[in-house]
Parts: sequence; C-alpha cells; structure tokens
Amino acid sequence: SLWLVIVSQIIGVFFDGPGQIAKNTLVPAAATEQDVPIVRAMGLQQTLQNVANFVGPLSAGFLVALLSESITLMFASVLFAFCILLVIGLPRKVMQHEHPMSLERAYADMREAVRFLIKDPFLGPMQIFGPLFAFVVGPVSAMVIPAWFVFAEQSAAQLGIFLGAQALGGMIGGFLFAAFAPKVSQQKWLFGATGAYALALLGLYFLQPGSVVALWVSFLAGVVFTGIMAIPYSSFYIRTPERLLGR
Repeated sequence: SLWLVIVSQIIGVFFDGPGQIAKNTLVPAAATEQDVPIVRAMGLQQTLQNVANFVGPLSAGFLVALLSESITLMFASVLFAFCILLVIGLPRKVMQHEHPMSLERAYADMREAVRFLIKDPFLGPMQIFGPLFAFVVGPVSAMVIPAWFVFAEQSAAQLGIFLGAQALGGMIGGFLFAAFAPKVSQQKWLFGATGAYALALLGLYFLQPGSVVALWVSFLAGVVFTGIMAIPYSSFYIRTPERLLGR
C-alpha cells in the first residue's frame, strides 16, 4: 500500500545520515590499516558511488519494465539484507570513553569537537563552505536542471542521458582523484575543482539542453565534482584526532 511505501522511505531517511557517517569513517580507517593513502581510498569510494548512480537507474528501469514496482522493491530489500550480512562480518571496534557517559559529558564532548573544528585552519572554513555548497548544488541538481529541460521541451530520456554523462564523468574523476590527489595539496585541488565546476554550471546557461556540447560539459562537471566530495571526507579523518572522530 501507499502508506507502507511512505513509512519505509521515512525509516530509510532516518537511518541514512548515521549510516553515511559510519561509512565515511570506516573507509579511511580501513585504508589506514592497509597502508593505502586516505585520499586515494576516498577517491575510489566516490568512483564506486558514481558507478552506482550510473548503473542504478538503468537496472531499476529494466527491472520495473520486466517485472513490476513491488517485485523491484522486494529485490532491493534482498540486496540490503545481503549488505547487512556483509556488515555483520566486519571487525567491531568498541568505543572506550575517558569518563562515564552522561548527558553533561556528551554535551561537553560535543563542545570540544566544535571548538576543534572552529580552530582548525582548514576544517573551520569548510564548515562555511559545505552548507553554502550544498545550498547551491542541491537545488541545481534537484530542480534547476530538470526545469531547464522541461522549459526547453526536452524529453525525460534526454535528461537521463545528461545525468548519465555526469555520472560517467564522476567515475573517471574518481580514478583521476585517486591517482593524483596524494601528490597535490588538498586546498589547491578543492579550489581548482570547485572553480571548474562553477564554470561548467555557468557554461550550461549558454547551451541548449540535450545538445552534444551540453553533454560534454555535464561529463566534465562530473569529473571535477568527485574531487570536491572526496576531499572533505578525507580531510576530516586526516586532521581530526581519533578521539574526536565520532563526534
């Protein structure tokens, strides 16, 4: 029923945040144990994420057309259950607290983490850059670009090709980031990638949706966008003391 779908979506969104934080902390930790550069591991993670963004809609459309929406949702649930079994097999790390936990202790711990972020010369400005970047990029990807295609009387298939080109660029960008990021300053990489992404968005203003040039610009935007997303995650893990990572 409709309510069952709505409830499942609400539950998924409620646990998505903690799951993302745990994943973005676990990947650098595993890279450290295996002596793999953290920025390289985060680049590969972003590459795999873009692979999923590219293949996921295609496979979903194929399954819905071949079977039905309910069976496709059931198939996705089975995949999630399989992922749960894989996660259960991961080695567990028990947190050791310096003091007995209480509401006052938790508040003090959070204040300590906030003070660290404010004082850090790189992570401090990132607290301003991150929300501003999300404030711009979120509406652009969710509303502006689809509306751009609608007003130009372009089909949903052309929009899908446009987004697919960006996801394909993200795959290649992830490999490039994993290969070259350890050799380049993260500040320079972030500045250059953000500037290139802004120029790509500005260039789309002068192009026709669905054109070949627009597809190439979307592809290039995906290439540079991967580095933008990977740098904050790796920087947080590299610069933050281990006792503050969970906060």
